[in-house]
Amino acid sequence: MVKLSGLPAEARDAATLRGHGPDLPRAALDLSGPERCLPGSDRPVSTGTGGRTTTAAWIALVPEVVGPTDRPRGAAGTAREVHRITD
Repeated sequence: MVKLSGLPAEARDAATLRGHGPDLPRAALDLSGPERCLPGSDRPVSTGTGGRTTTAAWIALVPEVVGPTDRPRGAAGTAREVHRITD
């Protein structure tokens, strides 16, 4: 499993997160596949020093990277399967 989180804490600011943030989750998805990826946050740590970025900015970025085909899997499907959550 790959947990997609932590980049906001490493980004210098929101513009850096937006400009370079998609690269790591895209690589994780390409290498592992959406069925092995879980989005997450390390809130409040992932807001970076002084709140330079936000968890909301990160959470909004992940679905853009995942794309419409794999989004249901990357957004919640994998978590539901791993934790055996049924409707």
